[in-house]
Amino acid sequence: MMALKAVIFNPFEHNLAKELFLPIIKNAIGYDCMIGYFNSSFFRAIAQSLFYYLQSDFNYRMHLIVSANLSKEDITTLINLYEGNIHYEDMTGFILNQDNLTQSTFYARAYLIKLDKV
Repeated sequence: MMALKAVIFNPFEHNLAKELFLPIIKNAIGYDCMIGYFNSSFFRAIAQSLFYYLQSDFNYRMHLIVSANLSKEDITTLINLYEGNIHYEDMTGFILNQDNLTQSTFYARAYLIKLDKV
């Protein structure tokens, strides 16, 4: 059996996206993430690894387990996206790339839901 080394990452001392998320996803078979406090800016933190995941051959739906502490805006957006109240035609200019995953979190969420990736 392989022993795992304890690892502690301080987000003020380390680049979590580059030093944690990306190396993990490069060796993963899926993408499940549990987040204590979630808001749409989380997509900015994982944009690099998320883009790598979306460009891979994974046929695995990403799962995000988040706390109940969502902003009113995030709750409304997620409900509207899953209930189909937001029309994807409004996203015609959205191009999937790392910059858009970082800067256009609303469209990134909509795109991932549309593709049934999350």
